[in-house]
Amino acid sequence: MKKTKLLLLMLLILGVVALTAGVVGCGDDETTDTTAAPAETTPSAGGTDSTTATTAPSSDTMAAPSTGEAETIRVGLLTNKGWPLGVNFLKNMDVWKAMVNDAGGFDVGGTMYKLDFVSYDHTGDQAQAISYMNRLIFEDKVQYVFSDPSVVDPLVPLAEKNSVIYCTSFPTETLTNEANNFAFLADGMVAASGLVPNWLSTAYPGKNKMIVIYPDSDMGHIAAETGGGTVFLKALGFELTQIFVPANQTDMSSIGTKIASTNPDFVMCQATGDAVQGSVFNSAITAGYTGLFVNGGTQAIDDARAFISAEALENMIQFAADYAMDPPASAVAQAFKDEWVKQNGNFESGSLAIGEAFTPWLIAAMQKAGSVDPTALGPVIKDGLEWQAGCATLRMIGMTKQGPPTHQVMLNISTLKVENGQGVVMEAVSLDQMIEWYYANVAALEAASGN
Repeated sequence: MKKTKLLLLMLLILGVVALTAGVVGCGDDETTDTTAAPAETTPSAGGTDSTTATTAPSSDTMAAPSTGEAETIRVGLLTNKGWPLGVNFLKNMDVWKAMVNDAGGFDVGGTMYKLDFVSYDHTGDQAQAISYMNRLIFEDKVQYVFSDPSVVDPLVPLAEKNSVIYCTSFPTETLTNEANNFAFLADGMVAASGLVPNWLSTAYPGKNKMIVIYPDSDMGHIAAETGGGTVFLKALGFELTQIFVPANQTDMSSIGTKIASTNPDFVMCQATGDAVQGSVFNSAITAGYTGLFVNGGTQAIDDARAFISAEALENMIQFAADYAMDPPASAVAQAFKDEWVKQNGNFESGSLAIGEAFTPWLIAAMQKAGSVDPTALGPVIKDGLEWQAGCATLRMIGMTKQGPPTHQVMLNISTLKVENGQGVVMEAVSLDQMIEWYYANVAALEAASGN
């Protein structure tokens, strides 16, 4: 089972490793001693760099406080501002802060709360991240910390030792340890993208020929040989042709010709990045390919136009998060999109997966527990917590079907096909169906590993 879990983690990590590779940073914030003595940690009003979050305003969560003004809960943010996804992580926090605080806050056990964020830029440096984590705990006295996934493992034991709720979106073995009571994975977008093959096998019975494009790199060969996506595709009966693209190759016409000449049912790119994927799709359609392109991302169709031609888009299907739909698929998604546009202008849905679900996750845990005490939140989170974010409805589940519903997250999602330039919903895939597929894939990994 340990080997199977490691394989499963490899699948999940391959889904985001392209985003975290080659991280660069900037900034020179002062650091603190990483071994500072524990201090009393209680929620306090005020704070520094403000950025809040909570579930979208509703009559249940935003009811007027019974007495007095709303109290303030401070949440620490650790990020690499030199990394584009680190910057978007902070933008997500700002959007949720406005959504929550402008609505008057959220109710926990009859007390209203607003959120304030204390943010530090660790530039992607592990030692700095540890230092800032200690500063948040021992000097700023926060009880909750969110981080982008550029540094994860060193922060987990600090959260566990000091009873601080911590979450991020990179599924390392340390973070997904079922013994954790305070440190959790709280993002379902990575796991969801791995379920595209499951949907294809049910939506297109009898179609099973696929060309998969990978980068000609260590990461690409790992994905092709042992990655969960490959294991799942084979377990579902797909006949795969694998093509590797050298890092310095920009002309994809020869690949497009090969795709058109064999004309498989599906073409998918894994870990190649948007530019390569767009060039492959565009070259194939120019060469006469008539099958379907599978976009492994979950961005809005408008975002995909930046790298995929209009003609190629007409042959493309993909999963889409709630906020990437037009119109958004839920009231929370609509509120999130509206606030994002208000603050940032263009809505770049493909970049929003990092951290968007964190704030509503924390608020949902507090409201279910009826307490803001971190020691009360762990048991609630570890009991299959379900919550609504802009991307989807999400639920904590077990890494394996037999495990506690703690350290993996799954979400509902929609499948889109482009018709006349617009994304058309083919199917709204339920949360329960996604979870069923996820555990089917776990079983496939167990079989592949010989367990």
